[in-house]
Amino acid sequence: MSDEIVKILDDLGKRFGVVIDWSENNILPYIQDLFHRVVMHEVYTSIVYIVVFLIICIGCSISIPLILKYANKVLEERPLSDWYEGRYIVTILLSIIIAIFIVCIILQILDIVTCFTIPEKIFLKFIESTKA
Repeated sequence: MSDEIVKILDDLGKRFGVVIDWSENNILPYIQDLFHRVVMHEVYTSIVYIVVFLIICIGCSISIPLILKYANKVLEERPLSDWYEGRYIVTILLSIIIAIFIVCIILQILDIVTCFTIPEKIFLKFIESTKA
């Protein structure tokens, strides 16, 4: 094993409070287990983000017709109400939120695909993010 990898793994071990004995023959299973856990952590967090983003998108999609219905009702009663412009502004803002979260969902799906096709990339990103 190269000295660079040993230094990185020692640093990771210190961060997690684990001392690695490099003389043992069981270090390879430990590294494989750590590698697997890091990749699965990325998969699980991506799934949680997707669920949260979907809930927000569904909430916004349900809110738009309800807000428009309410705005139209108010405008029937008071034609010069603030809801005349407000309904368009709220609809545009909620539509922008939906678009942003759809992009976020696509990015999270791409993260999951990366986890299953090139897991080394996720592990390297994890190592780079833990460098101090």
